[in-house]
Amino acid sequence: MKINEGYYQSNLYLKKNMTPNTEANGNIYSAEKIQKNISQNKSVDASNIWEEISKEYDIRNASFDDLCTISAKLYEEDQIPLLVHGILTFNPNESPQSIKVDINLTQANQDGNRDWIAEYESRSERDLRMSNNIGYMNNQKIINILKRLI
Repeated sequence: MKINEGYYQSNLYLKKNMTPNTEANGNIYSAEKIQKNISQNKSVDASNIWEEISKEYDIRNASFDDLCTISAKLYEEDQIPLLVHGILTFNPNESPQSIKVDINLTQANQDGNRDWIAEYESRSERDLRMSNNIGYMNNQKIINILKRLI
């Protein structure tokens, strides 16, 4: 189907997990039923995912790759929103542009590990000083999430 001279591609994931709301008609999908179907497909009990991750990783001494893995696991289990997952896994050095930037405010140890709670606390303080309220609020959410892993 052409829309505004571009092409539309339907989201197969949603179609796979949608169930018709038969009370109205067969073509209407209920958000509640979608969430129920998605939740039924989860392999790990969400109440245990935090404990499992905290046993496997030390968020106060983790590499960026560890942080990405932690974020992916939490996102896959619907424990964090996509925005938080995107912020946690953003790496400007993977950009197709040739500019290399270190966005981290805290020092990593000799193994490349850092205290990610302290890192996001530093970012939060910087955003507050710069009157970046949205950045500040996002970083505060991330701090609260990371503190659950202690």
